[in-house]
Amino acid sequence: MDIRFDAGLPIYQQLAEKLRNDIAEGIIAPGDAIPSENTLCAKYQISRVTVRKSIQLLTNEGLLVKRQGKGTFVAVSNFVESARAQGSFTLSCLQSGVRPSTEIVTCEKTTCSEDIAEDLHLESRDIILIKRIRYANDVPVIFETDYIPADGHAYLLDMPLKDASLLDAMRTHGHKVFGGYDDTIDIRRANDEQALWLKVKKKTPLLGIYQKVFDNENNVIYINEQIINSDRYKYVSVHKK
Repeated sequence: MDIRFDAGLPIYQQLAEKLRNDIAEGIIAPGDAIPSENTLCAKYQISRVTVRKSIQLLTNEGLLVKRQGKGTFVAVSNFVESARAQGSFTLSCLQSGVRPSTEIVTCEKTTCSEDIAEDLHLESRDIILIKRIRYANDVPVIFETDYIPADGHAYLLDMPLKDASLLDAMRTHGHKVFGGYDDTIDIRRANDEQALWLKVKKKTPLLGIYQKVFDNENNVIYINEQIINSDRYKYVSVHKK
């Protein structure tokens, strides 16, 4: 869509429609900055007043958000975790009417740190390491790492975990009965890997969840670590043991 100066539609509305189309087609993704006012003025040969009117129109619609000193960005939908999902991201999304999807970054047998081994009460440090990116309606919201004792859980290496619940898999194949979880919550700064997958800048403040998942006999089943972009996804903690 081009800006037409001889069209009946006001120029600011034409620019607004152009930006809407770019967002709908994914040319400008949720969370991304739109081109600067100077860039838009030069590209379409229009005044700054016209550009600002277009941006204000889309801001009023909730499609854009302004950040003081940083620019104007495409608004990102906030997803709130379901408190009835027992810690399952997949189930949480389905219960909330949100489309979940997952990308597997790593699924391998390896060794863990001494701290993780101690929390899992392992005699050895052999674990199944799973790293996944969680998407809500195609928006990356969580960088998730699971540390699972290797003993008795090798089946996970061959399972299609892309769009499956890890907790359901462990219930079905590992005969684990979920009992509850304990969370340690802090603020993390995105490292290179997290920034890449969550599409944020390195060192962006993110919500960190270090979660011990227990069975019904209060034994630690596995450790789940989540790095959450809380601008996009709201974590809800419910403890039941």
